[in-house]
Amino acid sequence: MRRKAHGGVKGAIGQFTVEEYDEMLRNDLIQLQNVLGDNQFLMGDPRVDCLALGHIGHAYFRLPQSRSYIHELIDSAELSPFKQYLERVVKTLF
Repeated sequence: MRRKAHGGVKGAIGQFTVEEYDEMLRNDLIQLQNVLGDNQFLMGDPRVDCLALGHIGHAYFRLPQSRSYIHELIDSAELSPFKQYLERVVKTLF
């Protein structure tokens, strides 16, 4: 599954190794966590956070039994505040 996803995005953002894609994902999530800081929501309004939840939440919540690298990242201690954010958005919106 990972190779199939890798093949689908190389035309959009360039051709990288799986490890490079993994590092880009990690860096993106860390940057989102940094933007979040001590705030409850990224832009102050949970409705704005629907976009982030739509993209990241789909990969994380849709098939929790299908573990992937995004699960490892979000479940890690490093991204614990980001996981709490995702759970908070889900609880607030649903």
